[in-house]
Amino acid sequence: MNRLKLLLLGCVAVLAFGCGTPSDEVLLESETQSTQELTGCTATCEQGSVSCPATTTTCSSTHYVGVTCDGIPIPCPPPEPQECDPSLPLCTTLQGQLCNSLNAETPCCIVETSGSWESSCVCFRAGATRPPYRWACAF
Repeated sequence: MNRLKLLLLGCVAVLAFGCGTPSDEVLLESETQSTQELTGCTATCEQGSVSCPATTTTCSSTHYVGVTCDGIPIPCPPPEPQECDPSLPLCTTLQGQLCNSLNAETPCCIVETSGSWESSCVCFRAGATRPPYRWACAF
């Protein structure tokens, strides 16, 4: 019974006080972490980049996604819509119009007050088993 008590006391002492000093690998790892923490994080985005503030203590970054600073995500800004080619038809004009080739796709232009950008319409079967088909556009 005394041996069991001694063994139990020894385990408690090891857990409470630890044993030895940290290895060089552990020290090197913690120094690297501190260096990463001090240099900050930056992610490349389609429109520039995003970075954590200088006061951030922990961070991570993913290119074209964003950064996380002290647990707070900062996403990349959305890309600016590209102006639509004025020679393309308007998607609103094509929507629901007749077309002949099932699954054919054609580019079209979406125009809003915030600008214009290119989209597309697909020729689909609208309940009929044969032509004519109709354009369905992505808005």
